[in-house]
Amino acid sequence: MKTVLLASIWAMGWGALLMNQSVEASEVFSYDMQVGGEQSAYIETESGTDLLVTIVEIDEPLQRQSFDRLSSSLALENKTYLIKGSLPLYWDASYKITVNNRLITRAFESKVTPFSGKVLQRKLIRESSNKRARLEFKVSPLIGTDKSGTLISTISGNQLIISK
Repeated sequence: MKTVLLASIWAMGWGALLMNQSVEASEVFSYDMQVGGEQSAYIETESGTDLLVTIVEIDEPLQRQSFDRLSSSLALENKTYLIKGSLPLYWDASYKITVNNRLITRAFESKVTPFSGKVLQRKLIRESSNKRARLEFKVSPLIGTDKSGTLISTISGNQLIISK
C-alpha cells in the first residue's frame, strides 16, 4: 500500500514538472547538426504523453578535431551523437550514432532502463540506406502491461530528425 501511495505522489510531482516546461510537443524533433551541442524537445506519443528527446554532440578526440579544422566542410557532420529518450514513469533509452558525410556509419551502445520491471527485448538497427538508425525495445513493468518503445534517427540534409 505504501508503494502505491509513494508512486502516486511521485507521479504527481513528475506531472507538475512536465506542465512547467514551455517546450511544445510535436511528432518529430529536428536537431540542427550545424548548431551542434545539446538540444532537447518533446515528441507527442499516440497515448498523448510527451517523450523527452535529447541529442548531445559528443566531443571527438583531439587528433580528429585538428583534422576537422583543416577540412571545414566535413567538420559540421563527422561527429558522434548520443540520442536519448525518456518516457516518465516508464523508461529511459539511449544509443550513439556516428555520422560521416551525411551518412550514419555506426550505431552502437544502446541502453534501455525501465522505471520498474525489466527489459524484454532490445534491438539497435542501422538501416541499409545509412540514413536511418532505430532502437526498438519492449519493457515489462512490475505493474501493468508491457510497453514497446522506438527511437528513430534519420539524416535529412543538415538535420538529424528524431521520431518515435
